[in-house]
Amino acid sequence: MSPVHSSSRSGIVSWLRAGSILRGQGISRRFVQKARAILTPPVLILLAATVLYTAYWSWVSIAKFYALNASIYDLGVNAESLWAVFNLPWSPGQVLFQVTFAGWVFVASPLILFRSYPLLLVVQSAVLAAPVFPLYGAARRLLGRSWIAFLLAIGYLLYFPLAGVNWFDFHFEAFFPLLFLTGYYCYVTKHWRWAAIFLLLSGTVAYLYMLYPLLFALIIPLELVYDGVAVRSWFHDPRGRLALMLGGVALIFLGIAMSFGGSGVDQATGGYLHDASRGITVNLDTKVLTLFLLLSPLLFLPVFSVRGVVLSTPFLYLLFNVNFPPFEYPALLSHQYVTLIVPFLWMGTMEGLRWILPARKISQDSGRWDMGKVRSRGLHSTLRPDYFIPVAMVVLLSSSAMVFEPYGPWNRYTTASFDLANATSVNLSLFNDVSEVLSMIPPSNPNVLLQYNLPQALPGRWGDPPILPGFVGPEITRTDMVNNTFPCSQSPDCVVHIDYAVADLTHPAYFVNPMEPGFPGMATLLHDLLGSGFYGVEADLAGIVLVTRGFHGPPLRFAPFDRTIPATSFVMGPNMTAEQGVYCTNNFSSPVGNSYAGTTLWFGPYLSLAPGSYMANFSLYTNDNRSPNFMTLDVAGDSGLDIVKIVPVRSSLLIQGQWTTIPVQFNLSNFLAQVEFRGYTQNWSGTRCLSKVSLVQLNATIPMTVPTQPRAALGPDKVAPHVRSFHQTANIIPVPNRKGLPNPPLFHTRPGRCRIGSPYPSAEKRVTDRRIPMW
Repeated sequence: MSPVHSSSRSGIVSWLRAGSILRGQGISRRFVQKARAILTPPVLILLAATVLYTAYWSWVSIAKFYALNASIYDLGVNAESLWAVFNLPWSPGQVLFQVTFAGWVFVASPLILFRSYPLLLVVQSAVLAAPVFPLYGAARRLLGRSWIAFLLAIGYLLYFPLAGVNWFDFHFEAFFPLLFLTGYYCYVTKHWRWAAIFLLLSGTVAYLYMLYPLLFALIIPLELVYDGVAVRSWFHDPRGRLALMLGGVALIFLGIAMSFGGSGVDQATGGYLHDASRGITVNLDTKVLTLFLLLSPLLFLPVFSVRGVVLSTPFLYLLFNVNFPPFEYPALLSHQYVTLIVPFLWMGTMEGLRWILPARKISQDSGRWDMGKVRSRGLHSTLRPDYFIPVAMVVLLSSSAMVFEPYGPWNRYTTASFDLANATSVNLSLFNDVSEVLSMIPPSNPNVLLQYNLPQALPGRWGDPPILPGFVGPEITRTDMVNNTFPCSQSPDCVVHIDYAVADLTHPAYFVNPMEPGFPGMATLLHDLLGSGFYGVEADLAGIVLVTRGFHGPPLRFAPFDRTIPATSFVMGPNMTAEQGVYCTNNFSSPVGNSYAGTTLWFGPYLSLAPGSYMANFSLYTNDNRSPNFMTLDVAGDSGLDIVKIVPVRSSLLIQGQWTTIPVQFNLSNFLAQVEFRGYTQNWSGTRCLSKVSLVQLNATIPMTVPTQPRAALGPDKVAPHVRSFHQTANIIPVPNRKGLPNPPLFHTRPGRCRIGSPYPSAEKRVTDRRIPMW
């Protein structure tokens, strides 16, 4: 056998030694020892609490998504930003702009490779819970007490303002607390390079967040002066070098970002920074209440921290001077803007507590309790007075969570109610209908008008971001409809094309424009598109509709709208009482004179319906059908401005002592929002009750062929948005009065002067009440 080379022999020996160590479990022993040193009881409890927090908020946010209560802003557009990293061409200037505006997009972009919205929401919940670990480590180093640090960390998970970040979809700002507090932990543990990395990364999550590393750098010289470090020695101190690097990089980032245009500052503050109505005195009580709610669960400890106060000044400026509702209570508790202050409040709490408690070295604390001492001295003696403040803080945080968190039993009684049950009420059939309708749109067409609550249309379905209701208008003319060139709210010369429109008529976002209150909402836009004659309903799946330009005829895909509306869904009139889910009135005598309708018994529930033929079955009861009792049922839209059908009901039509169904069939030739099924009466002897209204769509009718002027238009060749017309006047049944003449139907209007048209001579009348005779 040939001799073995010396170097080979030494390698074999080393390999054999490594094998013997493994067989002797030396590495395993060291690993176990290291793990036991890290996984102390406080850390294990925090780990379990983090998992529970992540699981709960992941369920809430995913349920909201499948319940169609998520939003294109910001879940959809942020997913679109991640998608664009891999699918759109980037010039050097665009990369530079994106890095300075929101560079974290590039770091988080691999998340979009899975094309899963639930994954994004789970990641957000996890990164919002993860700051408990750097917070625990920093507090343990600053305070020298593991269990006090544990109480502070567990209190972070109970801090109710964090609910807003989880609640309002997916945001890159959600990464800010984790990154900043991790950088702060590295700073207090003297890991200077890692501190610089994490602090600078925290400044890339969103536009202008780089201001916080800059402020952090500016505070370090104050700390050096406080510690007695001479100015000439600052650059020899690692903290001084860290301040120089943080400040220099932050200034470069902010300078480049500002060079792209100062309008971004206004956009970053919700467009309210330059609002003429700004001022400290506006809603001052609400602003003070907001600040009190943020600080009181923390026992106002952050005010004892200079660093915490300085870093909180940007949010305080926005709170008191901008007058943007999401910066104030209660909207702050359901939006992401609380990330602008939460990390500094908890950092200030640690430093404030350090200022109050006596100093103690970390070497004296092992993170474990001596159970012998606990049994011999008692728990209260073992805790010592040092624990009273953290324990009181946890009690306050737990109590406030019971009121302001979605899971709190008293949250529904507050102005910050999350309405968790309705927000997470999942209807998978409705969600699948949205997916089916979206699949009908050609993948190459980017001109799609989308409702705000449909983020699943993104990212990158058609190559360009969709058109939202707030982008269109506010003035739309007949010419815009003909040429498919709609005015764009982004600039005076901007136009948008609408080839398709997707809407969810069952969601409140269909009627309300949450982003631009002065612009037409989806309900108005769909009504105008269909009324123009250039668009048709290509799909109607029980309220999920697809409106297509150039389409005519019945929908290609149709599922009837079918809903049972209990009496409790209506607004009860002043003369009715609720009895076990049923609305009733007894021996009613109307104070209204010779009106066909009389006094309102019930109204609502303000549905939105697509074109088609419908049947509404009113379930009524009476114990006396012999008296000459009379009432009126009607179907109205646009909060009573459009009367669709009126049906008189006499007591003889009801079976005494039994529930009787009164059918009311009506047709709609266009979209109609705020639909009500109302009841009126004059006099009624005995008991009369309503239990429910069953509404079913019989078929989808062909859209109207006569074009109409758009409701959202104003000015020459335009129609004011408040003008309404009466549908199906042939369905109005005259009701004779005592003189044998038909009584005029009532309709709702606004105070002012109007011209009333009728079969009788026209007359101009002064409207002083919302319910006036038509003629």
